[in-house]
Amino acid sequence: MKNILFYYSWQTKPVHFGIVIEKLHSIIDEMKGKEGKIYFMSCDGPLKPCYTNRYADPAVCSICRFNNDIGLKPFGDKIETIKLSEFTNKRDYPVYDYTSVEDIKKIKYKDVNIGYGALSSYISFTRNLEPVMDEDFRKYFDSILNSQVNLTEALLEIIENKKITNTYFFNGRTADTRPLYDISKSRDIPFISLEMIRKKKDEFYINEFINCLPHDIDFHTQRMNRVWDESQESVEEKVKIGSAFFENRRNGILVRDKRVYTAGQQQGLLPANWDINKKNIAIFVSSEDEFAAIGDIFEKLAVFKTQETGIINILEHFADNNQMHFYVRLHPNLVNITYSYHTRLLELEQKFSNLTLILADSKVSTYAVIDASNTVIAFGSTTGVEACYWGKPVILLAGSLYYHQNVAYKPKAPDELYILLMQDLEPKPKVEAAKYGYYLMSYSKYTRKNKFSPVPLKALGKDIGLGHHHLKIFGSKILYRITERSLQIIGNKFFSKKITIPKKGI
Repeated sequence: MKNILFYYSWQTKPVHFGIVIEKLHSIIDEMKGKEGKIYFMSCDGPLKPCYTNRYADPAVCSICRFNNDIGLKPFGDKIETIKLSEFTNKRDYPVYDYTSVEDIKKIKYKDVNIGYGALSSYISFTRNLEPVMDEDFRKYFDSILNSQVNLTEALLEIIENKKITNTYFFNGRTADTRPLYDISKSRDIPFISLEMIRKKKDEFYINEFINCLPHDIDFHTQRMNRVWDESQESVEEKVKIGSAFFENRRNGILVRDKRVYTAGQQQGLLPANWDINKKNIAIFVSSEDEFAAIGDIFEKLAVFKTQETGIINILEHFADNNQMHFYVRLHPNLVNITYSYHTRLLELEQKFSNLTLILADSKVSTYAVIDASNTVIAFGSTTGVEACYWGKPVILLAGSLYYHQNVAYKPKAPDELYILLMQDLEPKPKVEAAKYGYYLMSYSKYTRKNKFSPVPLKALGKDIGLGHHHLKIFGSKILYRITERSLQIIGNKFFSKKITIPKKGI
């Protein structure tokens, strides 16, 4: 007998909600004629601040509840709905003892990594890797930790009383979802983490991760190799498809990313001081806050505690070597970041004579730097596998989705890294990079198109945005949009009471 628990708390993200609704429909179909029950648990307010309501705004909560009720109403008695508020009893919360980010990472509650969950959410909100842990920060951060305690207790009670055998949730890394991931894993309850891939604004694909988070490197490696090995296409055709990923990125065509980060760079432009008579090492800095928000999955594979630590160690080790020159390219996504983990890098050029910094908004071409370098160092960014594709030896110093592919040298300790940098390394096989590109370009082979993808809406001949099949009033997507917009206006005018996120960094 299967007793299934669905949990979702991002109802203000209707496209994501559509992924969950589609999966709910498919599970109901699978359960026909079988013993068991489907439970759907959602937050009706207690979790704030949460990932989609980081300011703990009651008006946002009202829209979330509204969307949840509209989306679940058609299921009737096919599911049993559960509200989180039913389990939020008054309780004594733990006293959280932390003075650093490392302390936070160690905070656990009943096998749930609530420290990682809270940190993941907070970094996503602020991009602040080194928060000042003053009274304002602790008050806000402790509220996220306490919310996870409430959610953990609720989930444990539901799993026990309802005899839950399988769980489903969306994503799983943030504070308002991490507890169910950790509980399912620690209790050996089979689970699926749902995610999505966007092809265009009204076409989305459902990406399912079985018994792991969407960022799980081992899962991606196994699936990547399976997709490549089981494909009926010839190796030549697969390489051609995989190569399109790298060619498109080089040509400024958006592919499997949020935006084109090389836009504004001048094709072929190198730093003015480039000297072909030296051994030129390119170091590509990732947007470290994005990796930190993912958490321990990537962190455990890192050679250095942080990118900054790694760069400084490399520069100090080779400080007296005037035959080597290091070019540190700051990620374009760091343009407006004023936190110290970024600004401290800007000071390094004054300390090391064999270093040139390429600023985040520089017109210097990333691909020109790759082409002209003797060796490329990456901290997990896609630039690493791209450099392999373009025929360069790559040294990888942190976790990445291509970590287990044979595209880079992977030292386990700083001393191994320094030995590699003194050698004339051979590039890894280009076909291994193409395999990664093929995996990203062939997502239709391991995902499925969402039946609940949004559709363009028009009213009186005017485009009014997107409509959603699971969000309708009296069968009308337009009536839903009008009602939702009215509720937003009323809520913002009369009920909105936002809190402030403490963003002060070291």
